[in-house]
Amino acid sequence: MPENQNQPREYDAVLGGQVTPPVAGVVLGGIDAVKQRLASLSLQQKITVLEDALKYGEAGLELLIQTLTDVSPQVQQTAENLLFPHRTKARVKQALCEYNPWLLFECLQTISGHTHDVHTVVITPDAQTIFSCSVDTTIRLWSLSQRKEIYTLQGHSRGVNSIAIHPNGRILASGSYDETIKLWDILTRQELLAITAHSGGVFAIAISPDGRTLISGGADNTVKVWNLQTGNLLRTLNGHSDDVCAVTFHPDGQTIVSKSFDATLKLWCFQTGQELYTLPARRLGGAKSLAFSPDGHTLASACSQTIKLWNWSTKQEITILTGHSNTVKSLTFSPDGKTLISGSADNTIKVWDLQTKQEIHTFEGHIGWVKDIAISYDGQILVSGSSDRTIKIWNIQTGKQVHSYEGHSSKVNSVAISPNGQTFVSGGSGGLVKKDGEVTKLWDLRTGSVIKNLVGHSDYIQSVVFSHDGQSVFTSCRETIKLWNLQTGTHEDILTFATHANEGESSARIKLSFMSGGIKSFIISPDSHLLACSITYQRMIVVCDLRKPQQLRILKPPHYGDFNRLAITPNKQILVDANGSNRIDIWNLKTGELIRTLKAHSQAILSIAISPDGETLVSGDNNSTIKVWVLRTGEEKFTINARSGSIFCVAITPDGQNLISSCGDSTIKVWDLQTGRGKAIFNGHTAAVSSVAISTDGQTLISGSVDGTIKIWRMP
Repeated sequence: MPENQNQPREYDAVLGGQVTPPVAGVVLGGIDAVKQRLASLSLQQKITVLEDALKYGEAGLELLIQTLTDVSPQVQQTAENLLFPHRTKARVKQALCEYNPWLLFECLQTISGHTHDVHTVVITPDAQTIFSCSVDTTIRLWSLSQRKEIYTLQGHSRGVNSIAIHPNGRILASGSYDETIKLWDILTRQELLAITAHSGGVFAIAISPDGRTLISGGADNTVKVWNLQTGNLLRTLNGHSDDVCAVTFHPDGQTIVSKSFDATLKLWCFQTGQELYTLPARRLGGAKSLAFSPDGHTLASACSQTIKLWNWSTKQEITILTGHSNTVKSLTFSPDGKTLISGSADNTIKVWDLQTKQEIHTFEGHIGWVKDIAISYDGQILVSGSSDRTIKIWNIQTGKQVHSYEGHSSKVNSVAISPNGQTFVSGGSGGLVKKDGEVTKLWDLRTGSVIKNLVGHSDYIQSVVFSHDGQSVFTSCRETIKLWNLQTGTHEDILTFATHANEGESSARIKLSFMSGGIKSFIISPDSHLLACSITYQRMIVVCDLRKPQQLRILKPPHYGDFNRLAITPNKQILVDANGSNRIDIWNLKTGELIRTLKAHSQAILSIAISPDGETLVSGDNNSTIKVWVLRTGEEKFTINARSGSIFCVAITPDGQNLISSCGDSTIKVWDLQTGRGKAIFNGHTAAVSSVAISTDGQTLISGSVDGTIKIWRMP
């Protein structure tokens, strides 16, 4: 059959995007030609063509970024390799972080201090500190921010094999070759308790999820269960025929898993001590060679140079991960459960994708066995301990800060995000003071530009709150509360005092007869109808329906201090008043009666928040303590030691799952509201963070600081 004269022949030049290119032909047409070839070529040709994309600058990089979503893993890998040298570019870094964040982990620092092998490393729940233990008999505490040793715990007479931190972050447990387990108070650095545990040495320990129980495995072939408060032995689990080298709890706390040099894994009922299952294993491994996924569905166990994944429900093997060239010593899952990290005697750390069951990254740097690894609750920091006597800190360099805005010349006191998430407002001290008053700034959240300056207050702005429809903003200073129309920039006085009324400001909806009041704080109900205002000089709280401003209710708290914070439940039935002392008053808004007083803290309370369902109350004080309460009963659920100075603001995410605290040490911390565990830390401010606000979709966080800046963060 004659050759089609209308089709290009071998070695012809063709216009990109018009026809399928011939073998060995030249394609004209720039980046469009590259796109066309990618859409039509075979796998091997696509990989070759990708290299041409880099010839076209930013357009080529953008095409490589798009190719990260190709259905072919080989094409994805090629795009990744080509993009990696350009990772310093913001767009490339963001794309690689979304595609495989482990690519951007870098070793920030190597810290030394131990004089022998580092056996175990753990990160505290707030991700501020690292604990490590060593054959040199010591336990050392390191500051993650300062990257230096803070202090050393000494007390064991032989090498320390294993350490574990209590869920509350205040107690450390350690197990040693000297046959003892010790409990330490992290704050006072004092030994609390010493337990003689296993003859021949303690090889592994773990603390239950509820913090009440400790388990240990040792050279006497047993697993022992201890009351963590008293140190009493609750039961001994017999069944292994050799040293027990690793122990862990299932996340639900109902099952114990142990690993032994007898080449078995055993599963035990926590309540009864009964042996439930025996699974095959290998002899080799370390004290951290067992790990559960966060959801408890998968168990990982180190088996010599491989890793076995088990289906927890069926107790069946899912797969075996291969790649290490020497014994796997430690395992941990990422907080999102999508990846598994392993440390090995081949001196490397590997990251595994649990969906594809493939290795996705390898960290190299240690010159000795990687004996343990730990990952922070937000997944941003990885710590490794090695027989080379060092600890390495690995971190994603991109961070989570999206924007930082300047405009206030002094501290920012309050920030709020509009209900539609498109704008936010800020108010502070000394911010662009004009001759006719202090300024509240309205910002475009997307661009970071100032939309409008709201000028009118005669004193620094204490609080800003959006109306429920986002069309207006309430602001307060010490003498007035104003309501601003955001379209026109005009305002109406909502509340003022006699001194201002005498000066002609008599149009306020609420005119109090006192000559001076000293507004300390105010709160608006979710429907913008109910106002509650704390009047410092008169030691009272004024409550008013803004639709009926003449009908005031005056509440007289039995305790009153300098820092007053208010919160209203979504149904407007309950008012909570943290009155600057260490107590919280809870009021019935319908009757005006005081329901109860919580003797809450040992120090002055600076912040409170109520969950969206009205069931949970959170309070923070000036001594780093956060307490979580059942609002209906006044029962304390748990306490968080934030270790971050004064807790100036607390907020709860719209889904009620997370708690945000802004702190005196310039950090913002994210906590799990159900467990109190730390999940993330935002660093960036250079002074105390005075206010935080969360968007209604829970994706964006805004912070205002004494450093005069406002920062926008993407929530984890």
